[in-house]
Amino acid sequence: MTKVCAGIAALAVGLQAGSLRGEPPRRDPVADAIAYFKLVEEYRHGDSDGAIQTLITGKPEVILRVIPEVRKAAANPAGANVPIRAILAALPAAVMLHTEAGLYLNWNGEGARAWSQWTPAQILAEVDPTTREQSDFLRAWYRALGSFFLGSYLARDAVALLERGLQRFPDDMAIALALGQACEARGTFAEGQILSARPNLLSDARRDLLTAERLYRDLLARDPSLAEARLHLGRVLDIDGRSDAALIELRQLGAASVEARLRYMGHLFAGDLLRRQARLADARDDFALAVEAWPGGQAASLGLAEALQSLGEPEAASALMAALEDREPVRPDPFRSYHFGDRVEQKRRLEAVKVMARGGGTMP
Repeated sequence: MTKVCAGIAALAVGLQAGSLRGEPPRRDPVADAIAYFKLVEEYRHGDSDGAIQTLITGKPEVILRVIPEVRKAAANPAGANVPIRAILAALPAAVMLHTEAGLYLNWNGEGARAWSQWTPAQILAEVDPTTREQSDFLRAWYRALGSFFLGSYLARDAVALLERGLQRFPDDMAIALALGQACEARGTFAEGQILSARPNLLSDARRDLLTAERLYRDLLARDPSLAEARLHLGRVLDIDGRSDAALIELRQLGAASVEARLRYMGHLFAGDLLRRQARLADARDDFALAVEAWPGGQAASLGLAEALQSLGEPEAASALMAALEDREPVRPDPFRSYHFGDRVEQKRRLEAVKVMARGGGTMP
């Protein structure tokens, strides 16, 4: 920390208590910025709990005054006061401080209050990055928080955040894929159905599905080997009633080089599509391949048992179900996390973004 930064920290020891812990707020913009910068530094250097508690228990006036100044200073850093420039340099930590405070409130059942923190995080994230590290952080932040929103069944918020992320970083394939998944989830669940195709979709739902389709096709045009996008494209086409086109995409996921989770899902969705077309023998084969790719997968095992029963093989269906009941679950069925994402993976991404935030930002 430079001498100036050390001086700011020393001044903030006294100012932070008055500005952020409930005493009458100071109207001195420099004092406000110093107090806020001190809090960001406290977070950046590892004290998440202390910084978050100060943030959520104090009065919001200081933040409401400082954040617009940070946004304004981004266009002309040289004209800003020293602590505002310091906040700009530590921008990832500031964004993540508010993000994690919102996560804390949401975890404690205060979803409405969480937005009092997520909103400042999004405002700060609008500041254009000045370094490669800040750019990398923002890309990862949009994806991680958007995926968290989707996993929390906040599909509308996930779509809005990821749309903004893609506007800011149009070349980011990870954000584009996450946005496609959020649009797909919102369109798929518009009528509360999951596995069945729905040819008479509500207009808003179909618009979401068509947006997802466009995103997946754009991704595959850039990288035809992106199996995740191909799986989701096939699924969207099926839900939209274009079963032949869907089957073409899903069939391409059967190659041995494709990740087992994606092969499983491809065969599962193909089997469901074929079952609905009364092509039971073909459906049985796809369900069997899904079980082979992911032994113990419940969705595929149930589909296979149903196909066997319909084909006049009740003994084989019963044996399959008995084996499934006796089998100790080794890993969860990928179908469970298909629509809203894997919560373990979402948490891992947020933790990784926190690490990134703490690695950037020094006093200019």
